[in-house]
Amino acid sequence: MKFCTLVDGYAATTARPGQSAARLMFWTERLGELELLDITPEHVDAGLVHLAERGKLRPVRGGAPVRTGKPLSPATLTRYGTDLAGVFRFARRQRLVPRTWTSPTKGLEVAQSPLRHDYISADDKDKLVRIARMVDSRWGRMAALIEVAFSSGWRAGNLHDLSWDRVDLESGVITAPTSKSGQPLVTPVSTAALAELRRLPCTHARVFCNRRGGAYHYRDLWERITALAGMKGKVFHMLRHGCASTLAAAGASQAQLMAHMGHASLASSRRYLHADIVNKRALAQRVFG
Repeated sequence: MKFCTLVDGYAATTARPGQSAARLMFWTERLGELELLDITPEHVDAGLVHLAERGKLRPVRGGAPVRTGKPLSPATLTRYGTDLAGVFRFARRQRLVPRTWTSPTKGLEVAQSPLRHDYISADDKDKLVRIARMVDSRWGRMAALIEVAFSSGWRAGNLHDLSWDRVDLESGVITAPTSKSGQPLVTPVSTAALAELRRLPCTHARVFCNRRGGAYHYRDLWERITALAGMKGKVFHMLRHGCASTLAAAGASQAQLMAHMGHASLASSRRYLHADIVNKRALAQRVFG
């Protein structure tokens, strides 16, 4: 079986992470015509080296993307490797390879970017919400989006698809049929998030919708709010990091972090626990002197 045939089938299943299409396209372009059993670790390494040398791309309307000269982050390279590994795991589960076959991604080492201050703290979130209430006079849902994103830790894609029938204002829980890991999400949100949700009109099925009921594109509004808050360059995904970091600082266990964030691996939650070294040091000094 050719690799491109496997990816086509994999992409049509619910096993595929929702935001991996572009990364799978990259691997298909490089490995698509190879037979699955002929792909080696050297092929994988060469692909990652090419990515690192290529760097970030900028989309061009009506044309091919162009190089920006900026490097890809270690976390992005990790996602490319993880998506490829997911294809091979799928092949094994579907018994498309011999039982003795070894995945060419086995032992693959791609750097997980350390958790620097690339998250939004609870105080930062409160500042953003106050500014959102001031400047978001047309859409009127940005404060609610920030509160829900911070307390749930949901990715932007899941928030875009959130519908009112999956919001339980009584129990304070929001749900999604699938997450990036392929599992359903059942997540409690904060009292502040519920208060913001109750203020929103239910004019369409989607919670964070535009006037026609489709997903609202909030990037320009987000950039305006973060600039006014003195947080220019902070991206929306940092609310997710802020959620996990706040939970870790409050003493959440790794199992609790994984459950709340929808993490599929121990490594994903472990870095937030490691990043909480300041709070751990303060506790040790308070107890032991």
